[in-house]
Amino acid sequence: MSVRTNKSGVVWAGILICVCCAGVAWAEEKSAPPPDPYANVQILVEAFVVEVPTSAMAEIGISPIGQGSDGITVAKLGACLVSDEGAQVISGMKVAVRQRSGATAKEQKTSYYKHIKKIVAMSNNVPVTSTSIQHSAYDFGKSLRALTSFQPDCSIRVEYEYNESGVTPDVEHYDPNDETPPSRYGYNWEGVLSLASGEPTIAGATQNKDSVIFLILTATAQNMPEVKQAEPDTAVPSN
Repeated sequence: MSVRTNKSGVVWAGILICVCCAGVAWAEEKSAPPPDPYANVQILVEAFVVEVPTSAMAEIGISPIGQGSDGITVAKLGACLVSDEGAQVISGMKVAVRQRSGATAKEQKTSYYKHIKKIVAMSNNVPVTSTSIQHSAYDFGKSLRALTSFQPDCSIRVEYEYNESGVTPDVEHYDPNDETPPSRYGYNWEGVLSLASGEPTIAGATQNKDSVIFLILTATAQNMPEVKQAEPDTAVPSN
């Protein structure tokens, strides 16, 4: 019994197998991304809320609406903080984030305000005064959300959102005989910044008649990978 072999078919089959193998190898090589040098880097994102009286800004020559050299900078805010004009850090939050990931920190509180109300009622045509005591609950808090990644120039891209709400005056300074309830306030800042590691920047502000409240952000890279220096060529040239 004789068996005929089609040589051209065998050749084409071999070519197809080689092409398929090469295609699989190329696909595997293409699908493997290069290692991220910052994969194990931890980034500490810090938010500071700083309140500066307008009088303190004027004291060191800062115009509330100034631009350029007369405008506000982080260094000038620092000068306000060390002065005796009442500037202070009033709040803030911190969160640690891995490269190309996000994290959120939250703090929530509930304060109970005591209200004393005098009630006058008539009894047998005689006014009788009684006292009613009530407690009102006020919920407030703050949160910081950050998403970070390194840029080609080694700066840190930070997508952030900072929220804070509160009640003024606080419980310790509230007069329970005051018929006026406490006032609520709230801040919200969000955006995207490119920050140099460890250098603070002004991310937002809100201004009223007597003071300006700033949001200061910093992003500090920790356990950064070491940059390998190129080894010098010690080979002896051949004659």
